[in-house]
Amino acid sequence: MGRRRLLAAVTAVVILVGGAAGAWWLTRRDTTTATRDPAPQVTGDGTQVGPDGGTVQVGDVEMQIPPGAVAYGSLITVLPVAAIGEHDGELFGQPVGVEHDQPLREPVTVRWKVPQLSPRQRAAAVLTRWDPDLRMWRVSDVRLSVDGDTLVASLRDFSFWDWAASASQWTGELLGKRVDAPACSGKPLPSWVRGVVDPDEDLSAAALRVCFEPDRDEIVTARVANNRTFTQRLQLKPDHAAWAWTWAGREEFGPKAVIYRTAHDVFDSDKSFLLPPLAEVAVGIGRPDSPGSVMQTGTGSVDAVTVLVDVTTYIFDQLPVGGSDNPLINAMLQALYECGGKELLNRPKADPETIVRAVVDAVGSCATDIVDPGSEFGARFEALEQQAIRAHPGTTAQLVARGDRLVHQLAQAYAVLKYADLLFYLSDQLADTLVGPLAFSVRGDGRPQQLGVWTPSCRDVNADSGRLYRNLALQDTFADENRELWQFDQWRPAARTAVKPLDACPDDYLAELAGFLPGDWGDPKAAGVVADEVWSLSGYPAVPVISRLRQLQLCEAACTVTGSVYFEHPSYGHSVLITTMPTEVGASEAFIAVIGANGNVRWRHRAGAWYRLAPAAPAIDGTGHLFINYDPGRYNGVIILGPSAQGFDTFDTLPPPGEYAQRFYSASLVDTDGDGRYEVDSALNDCDPDCAGGTSHHTIYRWTGKGYVAS
Repeated sequence: MGRRRLLAAVTAVVILVGGAAGAWWLTRRDTTTATRDPAPQVTGDGTQVGPDGGTVQVGDVEMQIPPGAVAYGSLITVLPVAAIGEHDGELFGQPVGVEHDQPLREPVTVRWKVPQLSPRQRAAAVLTRWDPDLRMWRVSDVRLSVDGDTLVASLRDFSFWDWAASASQWTGELLGKRVDAPACSGKPLPSWVRGVVDPDEDLSAAALRVCFEPDRDEIVTARVANNRTFTQRLQLKPDHAAWAWTWAGREEFGPKAVIYRTAHDVFDSDKSFLLPPLAEVAVGIGRPDSPGSVMQTGTGSVDAVTVLVDVTTYIFDQLPVGGSDNPLINAMLQALYECGGKELLNRPKADPETIVRAVVDAVGSCATDIVDPGSEFGARFEALEQQAIRAHPGTTAQLVARGDRLVHQLAQAYAVLKYADLLFYLSDQLADTLVGPLAFSVRGDGRPQQLGVWTPSCRDVNADSGRLYRNLALQDTFADENRELWQFDQWRPAARTAVKPLDACPDDYLAELAGFLPGDWGDPKAAGVVADEVWSLSGYPAVPVISRLRQLQLCEAACTVTGSVYFEHPSYGHSVLITTMPTEVGASEAFIAVIGANGNVRWRHRAGAWYRLAPAAPAIDGTGHLFINYDPGRYNGVIILGPSAQGFDTFDTLPPPGEYAQRFYSASLVDTDGDGRYEVDSALNDCDPDCAGGTSHHTIYRWTGKGYVAS
C-alpha cells in the first residue's frame, strides 16, 4: 500500500495497542506525550489566480500555475505563509497554501529557493503536507527534485505543502582516536586453561586490546576493547566453539546505541560478535566440550557486515535529535540490516575499498526498496514497524507521522550516498590492512569424556587405540604435564575402568589390540599398563596392583611393574609373566613371576639387586619362548624361558637366585636373518691386557629346535 494508507493503518494500530508490552528499542523518552509540528501561519489575504494561470512569488517560494489548471469560472488563492525554519532537529522551508473550490485540472509547479542547504541536505529533503487533524507535517508520496539550489515539486491537490530536511551537517571524523586497555581482576584463570595470547601486549596502538579474568562455571572472561574508529567483527574458532555469553558494554541511550543494539540482534551469533568503534565489550569463553588440547581464538576483522553497520551509523549521524526513539526508525534499521545483509551475503573477501563500494551500492538500493511498499523489504519494513508499535503502548500517531518523515529523509540520504563521502573512514581501515586482523586466544584442555564411556569398533585397532587414549589419558586427573602417565598412582585403576567397553569385543581382537597399544602410544610404559587391562578382559589374569604385589611376595620394598607378557602356558593356561623392580634401585631385589589363569602365582624367581629387568620388545618370538633383558650394573644379560609342562626350560640362561652371572650375561638379542626368531649375540671380553682395554669376541647362538647353539 502507499505511504498514506500505511500511515492510516499505523495510526489505527497506535490507537488499539494500549495493552501491549514494552520494547527494547525505545530510549528514555516519553512517547505518550503528543508531538506537535509547527503549524502553517497565514500572514495575509493572498493572491488570486484564474483560468489563465500565472506565476506567484511568495518570499523564497515561486508557484507556477499553467493556463487551464484552474477550472473555468473559478479562482484559486495562493496564501502567504510564514517561513518555519529549524524545529526539533529538522529544517522546514516556507510553506505554500492554496485555497480552491474546484480540483486543479493540471499540476502546479512549486519551486523553493534553498541556498542555505548543503547539496546533501537538498538531496535528502522530503516533501510534506500539513495534516490538521494530527497537527503534523506528513511525508508525501510525491518526490522532490533538485534543480541547482532549488527544490521542485509538481502538485495537484492542495492545502499546505512544505519541505523538510535534517538540520545536521554530515560529519563522522573520528580518525586517530584510541581507547584505554581494559582492566581485569588479575585472578588465576580456571585450571583447564594452559595459556592465553593477548594481541596488544601493552601496545596502545593495537587494533584490539584484551585482558582475561576468571568467571564462574569454569568460564574465561575476555574483556575486549575495539581500538579503532570502525566496527570490527569478533569471530570465534574452531567451528564447534561458541561464546558462553556476550556483553555489549555499558547500557547507553541515543541514536548510536539503537544502531548497535539492532546490529547485534540481526548479525550476532553464537560464534560472532560485533565490536562497535572505540568501545569495550566482553565475551565468555567456556571450556571446550571435546577432550584434548584446544585453541579457541577470537579474531577481529572487517567485512561487508561491519562496513554496513558503519555506513548506517554514518548516515544516522545526520538524524535529527531525538529521532532514534521512534519505532519507525528502529523498524527501518532492522529492515536495512536484513536487506543489506542479504545483498552482501557470501560476498568474497576483498580489500576495504572494494567492500565499501559494495556496501554503498547495497544500502542505496535497500533504502529505495524500504520506502516502496511493493518491494520485498518495503513489505518487511511495514510489518516490522507495526510490530514495534504494537509492542509499545501509548505510541502517538504524531510520533509515527514524524517517524515516517524521518524514514524518508534517511532513505534519501542513503540513496545519494557516494563512495567519496567515506574516504575519511577508509583511510583508517586501509592503514590496518597493512597489519592484518588481530586475534586473541585461550589454549586449554577440553572437557574429558566420562571415564569408561565410549564405543569401540572391535575391528579397527588404530581407531580403538585413539578412542581409548582420549577417554583415559585426557582425564583431568592426569593433567600434570610434569609427570609421565604411568607415574600416576591412579593410572592402572583408571585404565581398568577405561577398557570396560572393550569387553564386548572378541578375545582374538583384544589380544591384537593389547599387542598394538605399546607401539602406538607416545608413552609405551603407560600403554603397557593399559594393554595389561585389555588382556585381562580376554580371560587372562590381571596384572596385580602395587599393594597386591606385596601380598604375593613379588616386592620386598616399594616397587613397580616394569613389564608384562601374556602367553598361553601348557599347564597354567592363560598366563601373564611380570617383572618387578624396586622403586629405588638397589633397595631390594627384583622378581620374575608368572600368574596363571586362576590369578595365583604359578612360578616365581628372585633375581638380584639389579639395575634393570624387563621383557624384550617383542617378548615372544617365533619359537614361542619368552625373552627378558636384565642388567646387574655393567652388561646386559638375556634370560630365555621356554614354557613346558613342568614350568619352564631355561636353557641355562636363568641366573641363580640373587646372582647375575649365567650363560648369556653380556649378550643382546638380534634377528639378523629376519626370520622372526631371535639370535643371541654373546660378547665376551678377553680382558687382555685388562677389561677396560680388552677385546670383545662375539658369538651368535641360534635356536635349533633343541637348544641354542653357536653358529
